Amino acid sequence: MIVRASELYVGWKHMMAITLIAVPLISTFPRAHGREARWENTLRGMLQASGSLITSPCVLMPESQVQHITLSPVALAALNKTGDVTVPVDIHLVLDHCPSGARHSGTPQDLRHRLWLADQRSVRLRLLGDRANDDARFFSIKGASGLSLRMEDPLGNLLIPGLLSQPVPLAEGRNDLVLKAQLWRNRDPLEAGEWQAVINIGMEYE
Repeated sequence: MIVRASELYVGWKHMMAITLIAVPLISTFPRAHGREARWENTLRGMLQASGSLITSPCVLMPESQVQHITLSPVALAALNKTGDVTVPVDIHLVLDHCPSGARHSGTPQDLRHRLWLADQRSVRLRLLGDRANDDARFFSIKGASGLSLRMEDPLGNLLIPGLLSQPVPLAEGRNDLVLKAQLWRNRDPLEAGEWQAVINIGMEYE
């Protein structure tokens, strides 16, 4: 997964655009016998991530700027019906030197099930990319059929294309925001091939 970042910063309204390009491989090896046969009809690949920030209330740490994430082999048989998913992989956005701030202005519904300090800052994520044709909650991918990309925020909520996430609390100092990405089996016929997805991640600080 390749991540490129650009940003616009005005006060605490800060937009960081991150481009994610993921290129795993669905195996198309010829039929084999014995030990090698296990690799036939599998989903395999590696993600590489890199990114940077120019100016920000927080600092994006070097370990988030370049990441190499390996996808474990997955048999295509595990994706034979709509709704099947692959094991998610983590995307770490490590922010440091985050300042303390004014009172959070979110609604009680935003803050449910979470302990929130009165002066704690927060960040919301907005992911922009092509929506899947059959289900607008997911992102479309290019190069393979039958699969969409599913993303989760650090709180475990689904990240829907174009919509702001729930506010994610930021502690003063260092924060590790962990997004999760996984393939989702959609209703289209499953066809092998190299695929890629491009997503822009916006971060709005509050």
